[in-house]
Amino acid sequence: MSVLSAICTVSLGRAAYHSLSKKLEQASAHGFQGIELFAEDLWTYAEELEHGQGVARKGGHQVSHASLIKAALNVRELCKQQDLAIICLQPMSNYEGHADRAEQSSQLHERAPLWFSLVKALGTDLIQVPSSYKEDAYLTNDFKAIVSDVRDLADSAGNQDPPIRIMYEALAWGTRADMWQQSWEVVKKVDRSNCGICLDTFNIAARVYGDPTHFPRGTNGLLSAEDAHDTMMASMHSLVNDIPVDKVFLIEVADGERLDAPLVQGHEFWNVQQPPRMSWSRNCRLFYGESDRGAFLPIKDMMQKLIDRRPNLPNDGVEERASSSLGQQRPNRMGYRGWISQEVFSRSLWEAHECVPEEHAMRARQAWQKLVEDSSLPQAEALKQVEAHKPSTSAFSPVRADPLTFESVDYDPVTHLNAIFSHSSTLSSAPAISYALRDHRKYLDGSLTTLESVQNSKTDASLQRIREVQSELASLFKRIDGVRERAIQTEQTITEMTADIKRLDGTKRNLTLSMTMLKRLQMLTTAYEQLRGLGRARQYRECAQLLQAVVQLMAHFKSYRSIDQIATLGKKVADLQRELLEQVCEDFEVAFSRSEIQEKKIMLAEGCVVTDALGENAKARLVTWYCNNSLREYRQIFRGNDEAGSLDNISRRYAWLNRMLKTYDHEHASVFPLHWRVNEMLANSFCQTTREDFKGILQESTRRQDAQSLNVNLLLSCLQETLDFEQSLERRFANESRRSTDTTSSVDDRPLAFQQAISEAFEPYLSLWVEAQDRQLASTIPKYRSQPLRSADEDFTPQLVIHSSTELFQLYRLQLAQCAKLSTGTRLQELTSTFGKYLDQYAQQVLFHFLSGQQSGEPSGPPLESIIIVLNTADYCYVTTTQLEEKIRHRIDADLKSSVDLQSQADAFMGIAGACVRALIRKVEFDCEAALREMRNTAWAKLESVGDQSSYVPELLRALRTRTGEIISMLQHKQQYARTFCDNLVETITNDYISTIGVCRPIGEVGAEQLLLDTYALKKLFTDLPTLDADGKPSGAPAQQSYAKRVANTTSKIDPLLKTLQVRPTPPEALVQAYLIHIADRSEANFKTVLELKGVTRKQEQNQLVEIFNAHKAGPGHAGAGKELASSNPVVANLNINNPSTSSSSLQVSGASNPSAVNQSSIPGMPSPNVGTTKFDKFDPASFGSALLSAAKDGVDRFQIQTQQGSFPNSANPSRVTSPPVGTGATGTNKATEKERKGSAPANAFGGGSGMAALMAAAGDRSERSETSSPGLRGGVTDVEKDKEKRNLNDNLRNIGRFFRLETGR
Repeated sequence: MSVLSAICTVSLGRAAYHSLSKKLEQASAHGFQGIELFAEDLWTYAEELEHGQGVARKGGHQVSHASLIKAALNVRELCKQQDLAIICLQPMSNYEGHADRAEQSSQLHERAPLWFSLVKALGTDLIQVPSSYKEDAYLTNDFKAIVSDVRDLADSAGNQDPPIRIMYEALAWGTRADMWQQSWEVVKKVDRSNCGICLDTFNIAARVYGDPTHFPRGTNGLLSAEDAHDTMMASMHSLVNDIPVDKVFLIEVADGERLDAPLVQGHEFWNVQQPPRMSWSRNCRLFYGESDRGAFLPIKDMMQKLIDRRPNLPNDGVEERASSSLGQQRPNRMGYRGWISQEVFSRSLWEAHECVPEEHAMRARQAWQKLVEDSSLPQAEALKQVEAHKPSTSAFSPVRADPLTFESVDYDPVTHLNAIFSHSSTLSSAPAISYALRDHRKYLDGSLTTLESVQNSKTDASLQRIREVQSELASLFKRIDGVRERAIQTEQTITEMTADIKRLDGTKRNLTLSMTMLKRLQMLTTAYEQLRGLGRARQYRECAQLLQAVVQLMAHFKSYRSIDQIATLGKKVADLQRELLEQVCEDFEVAFSRSEIQEKKIMLAEGCVVTDALGENAKARLVTWYCNNSLREYRQIFRGNDEAGSLDNISRRYAWLNRMLKTYDHEHASVFPLHWRVNEMLANSFCQTTREDFKGILQESTRRQDAQSLNVNLLLSCLQETLDFEQSLERRFANESRRSTDTTSSVDDRPLAFQQAISEAFEPYLSLWVEAQDRQLASTIPKYRSQPLRSADEDFTPQLVIHSSTELFQLYRLQLAQCAKLSTGTRLQELTSTFGKYLDQYAQQVLFHFLSGQQSGEPSGPPLESIIIVLNTADYCYVTTTQLEEKIRHRIDADLKSSVDLQSQADAFMGIAGACVRALIRKVEFDCEAALREMRNTAWAKLESVGDQSSYVPELLRALRTRTGEIISMLQHKQQYARTFCDNLVETITNDYISTIGVCRPIGEVGAEQLLLDTYALKKLFTDLPTLDADGKPSGAPAQQSYAKRVANTTSKIDPLLKTLQVRPTPPEALVQAYLIHIADRSEANFKTVLELKGVTRKQEQNQLVEIFNAHKAGPGHAGAGKELASSNPVVANLNINNPSTSSSSLQVSGASNPSAVNQSSIPGMPSPNVGTTKFDKFDPASFGSALLSAAKDGVDRFQIQTQQGSFPNSANPSRVTSPPVGTGATGTNKATEKERKGSAPANAFGGGSGMAALMAAAGDRSERSETSSPGLRGGVTDVEKDKEKRNLNDNLRNIGRFFRLETGR
């Protein structure tokens, strides 16, 4: 079936103003094949038959059933004449869900039979039933009642002869059903073949995408346009996958208009009796694709979902996400074929103009053509072939076009048909071509009718008016031309009249300028003569005033220097200025050399005024002479090679300047003008001289080899005194307090004149101070390591941290404050590196040392309280390190901020925290060992019946509750660690449980069923773990949904294995099918492992089952599905049923001698793919280190991070992993299954050789461990190897810390 075009009669005009016959004519003329008959049109038409046309249009008249039936028969005949099919009668509004069941019964037994009769009279078989939109009080809340009402209607309609179909539609403003999901749910529950769904694009999009109360944005709620589109497409994706295409009886297409203001009270469309979406629908629907009228809903994308059948169309992002979440590729197009009707309600339909039906029919026709083009419908190709028949842009000029197009004057229909049907294979398109031609003919007829109507509406009066306007415009343009000519003539006359006036003005200007210049020349000559006389008499006050006048007068004659007399006069003035400057300088030299300053103070002050008038160069010369003269004595006394010039006498230097400045204030300040700031210039000269002296002294001190070399304490003392002196100068000359070097901002951005004026000389030598701090910190680490975790008189609390950590950061704070006062440049950068160095050492040699539990003889590792204290300390150090980095960034120079990075140290502390959580899990594992041992010793093949629980279960649950509750109570103040502990405990115990199953073979069917029953109790306890109190009792609070989901995902590994073991080996096909369903892989080795677990050990029996397995896995049920079966199931692949001594614990002793053989156990955030049995011995830090490094490997695979490239998530400066991989040269590998298990066992990315050598040597315990460790770890170890081991430990702790940060969300 193809797609057929239809239109609802209400979309061509409201019945009160436009007759049904006119609307049917326009629908047929514009190429529509069918109509939806709107009930309003039928009732109005019946009124016309019964009461007459004029009376019927006024409304308010009752219509008899007989008149309605007669009207229906007439409408049927009218549609037949217009070649139109009647699709349905609609809408049967507010039918279902009445709270008054008597009213509901009336709907079924009185209203419905009338509609059935009308449908039969119309010759159709379909009724549209929209969802009820009455007020809430009138409708029931019982969904079953709504389904029952629609089912009763469908049953009654199906019993008609012929049967009638019902299509249910959800209105966007429906009271009980306003979304397609609800209407589809009703149709599904009704479950009748004659009951389907009607999909209205406006009602769907108006509820999911649009919202008239949020205009002008127009999207639903607070969603952006992009988010609203994604939501709409996700809803459509669900629709096409949920609703079978045969249940879609009709698709109605309409778009919506974007409003300029929210449709709330006060809006022109607001109706207090209607919901906003209903008012929006009644006034603002548009035809498909009318974006020029404000259409904005995503109807194009929706229709492509519904009717497109093109294969391999790319899915949008929403579909891809939806498909991936279902785990399979789902269809993304419905491929609907059938009637598509355009149902538009609009305020324009209420207009009484007779052209309304024609205009809307034409708009609908254009919308249908656009829909055909956009959706690649079957008619598209036919429409393209007749596209040339559209009217030409010029109806009066012949077109010499292609003879195969309708516009050509040489058009030959035979040639055109031969071109279309050029081959016998093209004859199949003949019906489509015929329909397209017939459709286009109707379109042309409609277009001609419309053009005739428009042409007929034109009157002779309008044409006459146009001629009159054209005549008036011609007259106006003529008058404008006349005005322009007269304006040009007037301008020429005025120009001639004013020419003589302009010449007189020029003459006057030149005469005035000549007189002014002569007068200025006379004044300059007179002033020059007077200035010579006053200068010789040393009358400087008068000279200064006259000199300023001379300088100003000379400025007017710069452009006249080419005149000889002016040039000569200018030279004389310049010579006189030089003579005055030399004379003033001579007076200063004589007065200062003879100590006659007080006697000649007035003359010297007036001489400064003359110098000021001479310009900046003259002033600079006099001030420079004064500074050199004043500092002559200072330079003689404090020479660098004398004792007085040494650093020990630095205070005498500064005291000398203070005395000099005091002398200036009392004796010389009155001589110099205040704005010259001579005292500040003197201080600057002093600072420059002193700085150069200090540079020479410090360079000489560093070259000395005797005891007189530079002393750090003296250096710091001198630097501090210099800084204080500079601050005093700043306060003196800036009249404001100098800002502290510790602050990060200032309200005054004015550069400080004396900042580092002298102290700059000390900057290169502050590295000695940094080295001193390095030595001080180096001495603290061994002291911190030797201290106990807490003092003997200190009580344990879950929040307790190691005191040495707070002492270390307090020391850092003091050193940072001191360095910031001395330097915020390179030296602070060096100090930051020192901080990072000893933070690494504190993590390795103190925290990891305590965590290794060397003082404890417990097989389960360090005491619980010790682990909690180390965890608290590691967390405190992580937070404080981050804060320290921020403080340094605030204080260091801007160009060095990017070099400050302590993130790797923070990650190392987070790695310690992860190791602590793993140690806590080890505690629980140790307590569970007795129960798991009992589980291993049970004869699972000999069980005859299934009980409530096995004997080991109560002990296992008790051990888990007791120890976990104790740990959780201690982690209440750190919920992120408590959650991580629970997550990884579930994963570890689950792996241990699977490992134990692997060594319990043989396991019979009853035993497998009993084990499966036992896992339910274990899963229940896992879910309650975060809510346990200190006594191991659940608090009753529900677990977080994310945690419960993780528990379900983790424990889901157990069920497939046990469900497979439940199946008997006879018949063999049953066991093979169970394996393929539950284990779901193609691995022959894994299948043999399952057979071994079941006790099928005879080779002949195994070979028979393997042959059947190979045949079934390649059969059509599996191989034909493509990629349903995995290559290897990791749970079964990692079962070790041949070596029960292998341990899955990350703290097993066996890893010490051969770290490559240590199983990859998990730390927080890193799953352990290898499972085996569990055996516990005394806790050994050597195996702990190997386990941590191996566990980091698993994290790399989990997060898909390539450590060789240094790429880690959420890491500002990831460290490159340099240690060799663990596992090289490992023995005991199952060679037969190595290729099959390659995909499930991730390659080790961290390693580091021997775990004890990598971790303990870096912790400073190399020599102590050499006595007890395996041979070969101590002998021949060089300092280079030790440094390499420390770096490896640092890198691995940082990598572990990064993964643990991801797990805890830090």
